[in-house]
Amino acid sequence: MKKTPLKKTRPETTRLLWSGGTLLAATLALTWAVRNEAPVPASASPARQPAHTTLEKPGHPASALAPSASKSAAAITVAKPGIHYSKDAGLALRQTKWAAELKEITATEEPARSDKIRSFIADVPVEDLLAAMDFFRGNPFFGPSGDISSGLLRRLAKLDPETASISVENMAPGTERITALNDVAVIWSNLDITKAADWVKQWPDEKERQGGLITVAYEAARTDAIGAMSLAIDLPPSKDRDALIDHTAAQWAATSPDDAAKWAQTIPDTDLRAQVLERISTEWATQNPVAAATLAVTQLPSGRIQNDAIVGIVARWVQTDPKGATDWVTHFPEGPLRQTAMESIKKLSPKPLVD
Repeated sequence: MKKTPLKKTRPETTRLLWSGGTLLAATLALTWAVRNEAPVPASASPARQPAHTTLEKPGHPASALAPSASKSAAAITVAKPGIHYSKDAGLALRQTKWAAELKEITATEEPARSDKIRSFIADVPVEDLLAAMDFFRGNPFFGPSGDISSGLLRRLAKLDPETASISVENMAPGTERITALNDVAVIWSNLDITKAADWVKQWPDEKERQGGLITVAYEAARTDAIGAMSLAIDLPPSKDRDALIDHTAAQWAATSPDDAAKWAQTIPDTDLRAQVLERISTEWATQNPVAAATLAVTQLPSGRIQNDAIVGIVARWVQTDPKGATDWVTHFPEGPLRQTAMESIKKLSPKPLVD
């Protein structure tokens, strides 16, 4: 029987790589050549399949992608003629080339190494992104191999986040998978926050899911504060959730404090509502200390959280209007809060106060 081009290439490739003294490159090339000969069972089905996904940039012709039985990235095939991930000799040769390029990149010192990695990621043809990702994931997830795999994933996620999401879902559990999941979540959030959040909510692992939603919410806070806050308040209480709420409230209050305050007053949970209002009032004081002070006095329950808000407002108010801040504090009843606020004014005032 006539040998296929793949089998003719294998011994030539082995001699070439071994002559260079690189056991890693030889192992990679042979392993991938053998793996790619194996047929994909037609009866198997993927864990998840998108209704329609594309690899082309917006405006370019679309290609339908359908995951096959294999859980590797290269197993996702493209139906459009001329763009394919078939397991042929051509792909094996490209894998051999990638192994040689990895060897060269590994031997390069910084900062030239980073430049080579960026160039390699940018030069991989769109139709090879999945196969290249799969190839470099076969290496230990550190150094150039990990950087290349992550860069290829981020590039794919910008072009087609749904296909990228399928690829990372099928990765083995571990640090590499968690990093990849969050990379796709961040990029997808910048493209479509709703779809990104819907995807993350389907993650089966609770810890990964909560971490992913926090990641999406942080991205959303820059452009969609209501969406970010809605995600945050649905999370179970934790230090990470509280930090997210604090960040989102500050972001929102910096651009639209009145809207932020009105929305926060509708939060059903009293403790959470007070936390959000405290952060908004403190941030608002930079723009309008009178409005911030009014919010703190009228909407926050008396006690520690209100006291913290008042001290924060005074600290900002005194920077622009020491007299106004002083006049407000002097109307406080005698006690620890009045004393703390006055000490803050004396310490932070840009010029000495006249008693």
